[in-house]
Amino acid sequence: MRGTGQRESIRVTYQKKLMVCLGVAVLITAMIHGCVSVTAQMSSGERLYRANCASCHRLIGPEEHDAAMWSHYVDEYGTGLDEVQKREVLVYLTQGK
Repeated sequence: MRGTGQRESIRVTYQKKLMVCLGVAVLITAMIHGCVSVTAQMSSGERLYRANCASCHRLIGPEEHDAAMWSHYVDEYGTGLDEVQKREVLVYLTQGK
């Protein structure tokens, strides 16, 4: 009987590990889907801003500067961006201003 009990214990342990792995897989899938959904909703200017500007400093919210200041910053520090990309970033940063 001792062998049967050990087998049952191993089976229960295996089932618990399997459930944990499945739970983790579901969470990871949900996180990936959420990230993709958020990225898909971003404008091209916001994606460019997040991808390029965050490598040098924290992301500064568009509301923190006026349009003239953003234009200066993008011209001064957006050296890795072409003119179309700079314009897209400026549209994102100055929308509604």
